[in-house]
Amino acid sequence: MKRRNCFENISALKQVRDKEELKANKLPALSELLAKEKLLFAKEIEVMYDLEKAELDGFVAEQLPAGTFEENELLGEKYFVR
Repeated sequence: MKRRNCFENISALKQVRDKEELKANKLPALSELLAKEKLLFAKEIEVMYDLEKAELDGFVAEQLPAGTFEENELLGEKYFVR
């Protein structure tokens, strides 16, 4: 599956929304997102924060204080629970 770059996505949204000015919402901190959702799969975090799989563990360690989450695995996929 080919990843689309940001500019392709913006162009597509402009066509659909028929507007020239599009503003992205600010990404929430991972701690805020996990508090809201209660459970996040690794792939969700990778996509949301534009991370490669190899970057995930470092990003989670940087963003979430130790002891504030649990890391588990289901069918070979990591997930994080608050």
